[in-house]
Amino acid sequence: MRISWLGGYRTPDTDGRDPNVTIPRAAAPGLRPYTQNPATRDCPCEQFAQVSSASSTLTRVTSPRSASSSEKLAAIGTRLLARLDQLCADQAALIRDVLPVYRNRALIPDADLFQSCKAQAEFTLIAMGTGLPDTSPAYDVGRRRAEQGVPLADVMAAYRTGSRFWWDRIAAAVVDTDIARDGLLRAADEAWQNQALYTDAMTEGYTESATEMLMRDRHRREALVRALLDGRLPPEVTPVSAAESLGLPHDGPFVVASASGGPEPWIWERRMRTEGLATAWCADGDTSLGIVALCPGADVETVTRAFTRHTTGRVGVSPIYQSPLPGTDGLYYAGMALRATTSNDRVIAFDTSPYAVVAVSAPPVLHRYVEQVLGELLELSSPAQQVLLDTLEQWTAHAGSVPSTAQALRCHPNTIRYRLRRITDYTHRDIHRPRDLAELLLAVEAHRRLPQT
Repeated sequence: MRISWLGGYRTPDTDGRDPNVTIPRAAAPGLRPYTQNPATRDCPCEQFAQVSSASSTLTRVTSPRSASSSEKLAAIGTRLLARLDQLCADQAALIRDVLPVYRNRALIPDADLFQSCKAQAEFTLIAMGTGLPDTSPAYDVGRRRAEQGVPLADVMAAYRTGSRFWWDRIAAAVVDTDIARDGLLRAADEAWQNQALYTDAMTEGYTESATEMLMRDRHRREALVRALLDGRLPPEVTPVSAAESLGLPHDGPFVVASASGGPEPWIWERRMRTEGLATAWCADGDTSLGIVALCPGADVETVTRAFTRHTTGRVGVSPIYQSPLPGTDGLYYAGMALRATTSNDRVIAFDTSPYAVVAVSAPPVLHRYVEQVLGELLELSSPAQQVLLDTLEQWTAHAGSVPSTAQALRCHPNTIRYRLRRITDYTHRDIHRPRDLAELLLAVEAHRRLPQT
C-alpha cells in the first residue's frame, strides 16, 4: 500500500475510509492547514533568506500496518503521556543544559519552556498510531520564540534536542513491548515524518512573526527619521536619544540626502554601511530621505562618491550640519540639489556644486535669465549649441588655458579660440570679463539643468 503525503494528511486506517485516500490539509477536520505564507516567501530581511521548507512535500512508502501494530504504538504513546509532566521537565532541563540562550530564564521563563516541551511531546505522542498530527502548537511556539528574539538556529536546535529526547523514550518503550522489529521501524518512520511537519510549521510561525516585527520596526524607524528631518520630535524624545535609537552618533558632521530612482530605505542603510557610513532613512513617496553621519576623515566628496557607486538613480546632498536634527533646511537643500541632477551628473552636493543648485532654484526666473544672457546662441541647432557650451565649460575648467582645453576636446587650439569668439558674438558678453563670465556660467548651468519649456 502506498500512502501519499503530498500536500495532505494520511487517512487513519480505522476511520472507515480508503487508507490510500489523501485528505487535503485544508479539509482535514480539526487541523490547522500548513501553507507557506506568500508574504514570508519573499521576505527582504537577509537573516531569513536561508530558511527552507524542503520537507513540506513528503512521499512515504510503507508496508501495510496491522491494526494491532497501530494499537500498540498508540498504547506506548498513552503510557508516555501518563508521565508527561516529569518527562517534559527532564526535556526542559536538557535543553537548558545544551543551549546557552535557553539558560536565560528572563528571556524564556520555566513555564514557557515547559509548555513548549509539552506541546512537542503531545504532538509526538498523540499522533502515534494515528498519523494525524496537529501542527498548530508548533506554529505558536515559532511565533513566540521570534517575539522573544531567540535566533531561529537556536529554536531549531532546541527542537532537535527534544526530538532526540523523545525518540530515546519511544525506542525504549517499543523494545519493552512485544512489537516486532518492523514495529520499531514504523515508529521511527512516523516520528521523523512528524518531525518534518512540526519543523515546517514552527519555521513558518517564526518567520511570519519575525517579518511582522521587522516591518513594525522599520515603520517606527522611518517615523523617527522623518521627525528628525521635519524638526518635530515628540516632547519626550531628544535629538541625542533619537540618534541613539537610529544608530547615529550624537554629534556631527551630518548631511541630508534625497534620492530618487534608487533602492528602498532599508537597502540604502545596508549599502552605506559597507562604506563605513552610519545612515538612517525613510520613504517619501518615490523618494528616499536619509541622514548620513560622516565618519572621521570623511567629507562631502566621500559621501558623493559612495552614492555614485551604489545607485544608478539620482541623489542630492545638503550642506553639512553638526546636529542630528538638521530640520527643514537640510531637507530643503538636499531637495534642491536633487533637482539639479542630470543623467550625466547623477549626484550633486550643495556645497560642492553651488552653481548647479542656484541654476534650478527659481525656474521661472532662471528661464527668463537664460534667454536674456545666452540670447542669439539659443537660436542655433541643439548640436551647435552643445559644441559651444561644452567648449566654454572646458575652458573654464582648465583655468582659461586654450592649449589644455584643446587637448581635452581633442581639437586644434585655433578651433577653441574661434568657438570662444562665437560665444562672445552671440551673447554680447566678454568671457575675459569676470562679471560677464559669471553670468554666462550661471546661464549655462540653468540651461543644462532646467526642464526645457
